[in-house]
Amino acid sequence: MLVPRLHASPSSAVRRSGLVASDILINNAGIRKYEKVDEASAANWNEILSVNLMSHVFCAKVAVPLMRRDKGGAIVNVASARSVVAGGGNLQYDTTKAAIAGLTRALAADHSPEGIRVNAVGPGPIFTPFHERRILAAGQTVERYNAQAARGTMLKRPGRAEEVATQSCFWPPTTPPTGTESSRRHMLRLRFPPSCEDRRAP
Repeated sequence: MLVPRLHASPSSAVRRSGLVASDILINNAGIRKYEKVDEASAANWNEILSVNLMSHVFCAKVAVPLMRRDKGGAIVNVASARSVVAGGGNLQYDTTKAAIAGLTRALAADHSPEGIRVNAVGPGPIFTPFHERRILAAGQTVERYNAQAARGTMLKRPGRAEEVATQSCFWPPTTPPTGTESSRRHMLRLRFPPSCEDRRAP
């Protein structure tokens, strides 16, 4: 698994992967824990922080020097609508997604002067095989889940993974902005403070 390797030694992990150049980095690793604060163990906190947040940090740590050498690049972090609005029942997940939004702003502030643009996408509810397995294991139906998930969306349905992929691929070829999050849940771009947006790549 790449995440522990990145934590231990980012540069050696890259050498083993054969990566020699980086124009685009899309950080999309993520897991969920369905626990409240008095239920969550330190081990579970460490696990979800490691995957959902620190994998993004260490992948950026590897990519930024390569992008700097090549005079520019683009980083896209997959955040969530829950990075700005908590949904309940996903304490650790919501916390890490809020942290990704902060990480995106901070990376943009630091590296946009070097021609490296950093943005995030913030999907709402997305239906995946993970959700299907969890729904069936709980004795529920996919139709009921989809109906519940659709209540807070403008499209009145959960999204699909390929829609998130399309949105993620929208950012790299385009010109600035940088330091922004695009949310598919409400079909709005959630803009971060002007201090981040004004520091755009040429």
